[in-house]
Amino acid sequence: MAIQTSITEIIKAFEIAKRLYDSFADEFDSAENRLQELRETFDFLSDTFKDYNALLEQSGRTYPAQESLLRKLKELESFLKTYSAVVPEQRNQSIHSRARRVWQTARFTFSGHLMGLNDGLKMELQKLTASMVQLALRGNVSASDNNTIKESMSNLRRLKNRYEREMSQAAIQGRQPNVRTIEHNVEETMKQLCHDVGLSESYLPVVSGRELLKSSSQTWSRAVINSYQTTSHDPLRLDPDIFPRRRALTSESRVETLSSIASGSDYSVSHAGGSTAHTTPFISGRPPSEAPQLEYAPLIGSPALMRGTARISVEKSGALSLHHWSLPDRGPLVQWTCQKEGMIVEHWISSDSFPYINHSSLNLDGLLTVEFLQPYRIVIKNHGKITKDRTLKAKYFFTDSGDRDRFQSDVRGKDLEQNFDISTVECNASSKLTANETLALWHGRYDDKPCSISFFINTNPQRHVEFLVRWFQSKIDTDPPNQGVVLRFARPRRRSRTPKSPSSPGRKPSFFSRKLSFGLPDNHFPLTQSHSHRYSVSTSGSNQSNPDEQMYAPQEHIKEYGQFKIKFSNEKDFDHFVRKFKEAHDGLPKPLSRSPSISASISTSPQALDSIFRQELDGHPIEARPPDPVELYGESSF
Repeated sequence: MAIQTSITEIIKAFEIAKRLYDSFADEFDSAENRLQELRETFDFLSDTFKDYNALLEQSGRTYPAQESLLRKLKELESFLKTYSAVVPEQRNQSIHSRARRVWQTARFTFSGHLMGLNDGLKMELQKLTASMVQLALRGNVSASDNNTIKESMSNLRRLKNRYEREMSQAAIQGRQPNVRTIEHNVEETMKQLCHDVGLSESYLPVVSGRELLKSSSQTWSRAVINSYQTTSHDPLRLDPDIFPRRRALTSESRVETLSSIASGSDYSVSHAGGSTAHTTPFISGRPPSEAPQLEYAPLIGSPALMRGTARISVEKSGALSLHHWSLPDRGPLVQWTCQKEGMIVEHWISSDSFPYINHSSLNLDGLLTVEFLQPYRIVIKNHGKITKDRTLKAKYFFTDSGDRDRFQSDVRGKDLEQNFDISTVECNASSKLTANETLALWHGRYDDKPCSISFFINTNPQRHVEFLVRWFQSKIDTDPPNQGVVLRFARPRRRSRTPKSPSSPGRKPSFFSRKLSFGLPDNHFPLTQSHSHRYSVSTSGSNQSNPDEQMYAPQEHIKEYGQFKIKFSNEKDFDHFVRKFKEAHDGLPKPLSRSPSISASISTSPQALDSIFRQELDGHPIEARPPDPVELYGESSF
């Protein structure tokens, strides 16, 4: 008996075959990809709703459609668990058998539940978006409060007092004042203050911390008051002149500005070509005619919604939105202020901790993450009371790449120059050390801190390693077609062991060495010790008592690795690394004992000797490239 089939049945059979093929083999429409997109959507909506709900709680409100949204999210979570064999709930979850994966993929292909889930999620998302827009229009739910402003102003006054005390003590003792750290802290505190009052990046202070410290405290107070006491509708004229725009006035407006200042008015608005420029009187001793004229742009008041810098996942209770971070006393504590008033997150880290970031190809969700692969203590405080105290692995989600880089720099106490995507790193001892990781180039923040490179070895034993740039030869072999470089360790030249040879262990100390060591304990100078206590690769294997020997890697590292063959993931990172590595290597210092300027007029007092020694270092930096200022308080939209 012949089997009769119609055209409709044949077309339907082809459609079923096409759906099965797409679910198993299509690059974009496979069951695995669609389920992965659903899981990412579920995670994003859950985190967004938790943040939004926490924002509403600050004003005593609740989301009206909360029950229906949670019900739909729970339904989606149950749907994803059903097909966990295709896409595991956790990335490190064990893979199920092939037969079960095939069965669940085929079941997902012919399931009609997905269409209803999509329609329900669209409706809930529309309601959530409408509620967020309404809240944003009403505004002033989570704006900066006076307590934050007062705290920042108190910090500025304390820094001002420290500056004046240091200047007085330096004048009495007849030495140069050491105010570099104070200047840096003033700049960072002032930037945080600007963010708190709603100033955008274009209007952040362009003056240095030294100039801010030389101005009066009343100058800071008036600037903050004028920046903060305004509504979100009226434009603000800024007084005094510590937030100038970088574009100068036109010649016509400058003439009107000078005449208005000379007439004695405190504020004047001059119009030139339809543009408005705000001018202020100068507090310096120069007459107005000699003072440079700058344009002041209209500013708005506090933002309607405070923008977060990062989020941190805390167990299964969700994520906390974080605002500013700080490292009190440059210690092992990273302290975060949260968007919720009175809440603080304390992250206790070790001195040798390394922040870890993924290779860009592995960052499928597009989030800017920073992880700590070792568990550390995390304390959450609410108005001074500890609500959670756990030891776990922290993972931060940043909203801006600049904030992420500055956070890594502050944690390590070094400036992160750049992260480079690398495909593989090989050495003599092993065919492959690591694959699909990132290589970081670090610059020391101070003159006595050298440049270094670091990367994560993901083969056993897994660890972070770091090497000084000057340990390698200045000439590197490049392979542009394969985007690879070869770094070889520099080796000291062999010299005859004569009493006059610098490498002879029995040589007599030089005149400069005798003067430096007179009246001082061993290892007094920081440059004669290990350069950093944060290195995962210890430098203690080499003799650190001689500055000349710091120019070379310890012998155990040379024997273990020999050389590094690094292959980069893209041409851009390859070109940038070759250029930046050469710049860092060209800025290497000469051995300290050969510098003739440091040995001039050294006191026999250990304290005075140490201060003069540091002054000479400030006058003759040991790196060609000075460290860039690091913004301690970043802020970006989230």
